[in-house]
Amino acid sequence: MKKLLLISLVSCTSLWSFGQIEIYQGSGSTTDIAGTTLNINLDPGIYNLATPWSQAFYVKNIGATDRQFQITRVRVNPLSGWLDDICWPPSCFTAHTSGNTFVTPHAPGNGDPAPVVLAGTTTATVPGLPNSQAEMKPMISPNEAAMGTATYCYYVTDALTGVHEDSICIVFSYTLSTENLKPATSLSISPNPANDYVTVNVEGIETSRVKIVDVLGNVVYDKEINATSKISITDFKNGVYFVSIEGDNKKKITKKLIVRH
Repeated sequence: MKKLLLISLVSCTSLWSFGQIEIYQGSGSTTDIAGTTLNINLDPGIYNLATPWSQAFYVKNIGATDRQFQITRVRVNPLSGWLDDICWPPSCFTAHTSGNTFVTPHAPGNGDPAPVVLAGTTTATVPGLPNSQAEMKPMISPNEAAMGTATYCYYVTDALTGVHEDSICIVFSYTLSTENLKPATSLSISPNPANDYVTVNVEGIETSRVKIVDVLGNVVYDKEINATSKISITDFKNGVYFVSIEGDNKKKITKKLIVRH
């Protein structure tokens, strides 16, 4: 069993008792990660205040007797505006309204008893949840206005003695990726009006397809270009045309071109 010394978080070492539980990440895992720190990258394009990240962890009681456990969540270095919840049988609980430390309830008869985790198993006995699993599921909703790293630790705590049996910590990195930092797609055409040539400049797309259509919808030019292309319009009739680009799964952009010879 691995030990994690978090002196800055727990001032009284007597609150710790190692060797009675194991923690597994995900269903079917056989690797004990108790006492370790996980690093999770959260993509701002996927996770936000409306779409939380979550992961199931399974707590195994390897002691000789059945035990009641609670989860103590500690926000080590929180970021402003982030929300978090924690699921632990028999319910999911709103943690972020309780400050940097939250403990899942233990109120027998009031609907939130700490589950009894059977000796040698991950099976918990909870009223109304027969054969439930001792599944601990953190849920993190990052705030897009607060980028950076945040650390959350989850301690499996004896519900009767308050002793921390073991823990996992998760360091969340929430930053814009290189893909997120690509410039916005833009299209410029010059001169406009034009008579001999027009220069089409595209930004934000490595390769794009340029189409020029007349007011009747006839395609008069269709070609793949890179960033900039000089197009001859000497054969175009006077009038209004529409220049459009699309590529790299980007949204189509269209601008008007006036041709005057």
